[in-house]
Amino acid sequence: MPERAMITLSYSTRISAVLGCEATWLSEALPHSQLHGKRLEWQIYGQRFGIRNHLRSQYPQICPRCVHHEGYCRQEWDLSIAALCVRHRCLLVDHCLKCCGRLRWDRPDLGVCHCGAILASLMERPADPGVFQIMAAVESLMAGESQTPEYWPQEGLPKVLGDLSLDGLITLIHGFGANSFAHQAGRTSQFTRVARTHEWAEILDRGVLRLRSFVGAGKSTIQELAARVSQPLLMRLANDGLCFNDAQVGRQIFEALYGKDEARRLRANHSQLELFE
Repeated sequence: MPERAMITLSYSTRISAVLGCEATWLSEALPHSQLHGKRLEWQIYGQRFGIRNHLRSQYPQICPRCVHHEGYCRQEWDLSIAALCVRHRCLLVDHCLKCCGRLRWDRPDLGVCHCGAILASLMERPADPGVFQIMAAVESLMAGESQTPEYWPQEGLPKVLGDLSLDGLITLIHGFGANSFAHQAGRTSQFTRVARTHEWAEILDRGVLRLRSFVGAGKSTIQELAARVSQPLLMRLANDGLCFNDAQVGRQIFEALYGKDEARRLRANHSQLELFE
C-alpha cells in the first residue's frame, strides 16, 4: 500500500471543514515532517520523533477488541513500539488472518480487512510486566502526561527511563532490543524499515530483559550487553536526542556500556561532522 494513501498534513484544511474542527489542531495531529535546525524530524499528534520508522506511516495496526467495544482507534497504535494492547493483553493485529495481507488505511471499516473479512484478535500473549509498563508509559506520554520515574524500579528497570521523552524512550528500547544476537552488524534498516508488529514485540521482550540486566550490572555483564545493544541507535540518542534529557541519558548509558574513551570519541566525531553540515 503506497504511503500516499495515508491522510497527511496536506489534507488538514479540507478534512477540518468536513469534521467541523479547527484546522490548526488537525494539522498538529496529522503526520508530517519538518526541519528543526539542520535535522529532519517527524511529527504526529503534536509529538516529535527523530527516526522515521518509529511511526507506522504505511501500515496500520489495531486491537480488534478495542475497536469492537469502543468504535475508534487509539493514537498510540500509530507508533511502531505499540505492539501490544494493555487492556486485552494481546498482540495488536497488522494483517488479516483470512487473506494474510497487511492492513490498509483504505479498508471498508475499522475492524474489517479490505478483503471483507472481520479482523480477529490474536490470543492473549504472556509478556514481561516490564513490557506493559512501557506500553502504559507510551500511552501517558502520547496523552501529554508526565512519567512517574518511581514506577520503573518496581519492574527492575532503570529509573532514568522516567526522564526520557516519548521519542527517547522508544529509541532506547529499540537500541537495547533491536539485535537478536551479539556482535550483530549495524543495519540501516533499523532506521528505515518499519518492523512488523510481532517483530516489535520481540524487540520489547529483548529490550526489557537487557535493560533489567543493565541495572547494577558487573563488568562481565556490561561487556555482554555492549555486544548486543545496537550502537548506532544508542549513538543517535546520545548525539541527536530531541531534548536535553534524552541526550544526557543516552550519553550516560553509552559511557557505561562502552567506556569513557569511546564516549569521548563519539562526541568528538559528532562535533567534527557538524563542521561539514
